[in-house]
Amino acid sequence: MEALSDPPAVRIVPIHDHFLGHGLAEPDPDARWYWRHSIIEPSARGASEVRRLWLESLDYEVTVSHRPDRYPETVLHFASGLRVDLRAPLTPDDREALADIAPHETFAVITASNPGRRLEDLENNRRRDELSKEIGRRGASPIPVKGCSPDGAHCEDSFCVDLPKDESLALARRFGQEAIFWYHGGAFWLVAARENGSEAMRLPSVPR
Repeated sequence: MEALSDPPAVRIVPIHDHFLGHGLAEPDPDARWYWRHSIIEPSARGASEVRRLWLESLDYEVTVSHRPDRYPETVLHFASGLRVDLRAPLTPDDREALADIAPHETFAVITASNPGRRLEDLENNRRRDELSKEIGRRGASPIPVKGCSPDGAHCEDSFCVDLPKDESLALARRFGQEAIFWYHGGAFWLVAARENGSEAMRLPSVPR
């Protein structure tokens, strides 16, 4: 089953392994994780264990996808079809295409999605729309871009925006984000959004 789980967004949870020893092998019927009238149906305890396994699996995925050390692995997908892999140095063609999309010497890439935890799509969409309106109120034009993990299993709606860095960082903090991508000097930088300092790391962090 694991070999067939393609693309990587498919998640396999080993429920069978977890339930071993809690069926007919358990001498006390009241302690089994199956409904006493049908061994193929989980009891209330069994259903609770299934729920716990899935939540633990999702919590792990969210923890991994939101780890700050994973941000430099982001791949930016623009509506124009431009794909920028932040793990690799920008090429002259990349810079030319970026100048066509966002004709500014500096700009930020900001998201409002999943502020440290996974949210429902409806809530992420609401936050995306709120961020777009807030960017417009500040006199800038939000340019849609998706920030994705290299395997495409995790993507977040974001905006490329021509705002000063300090204002972009304040906007990121308002929406509960840990960092922004900042384009400056023909390169992307990962800039922490914390108020007590703006640590910046030029990308790619380790040239491939």
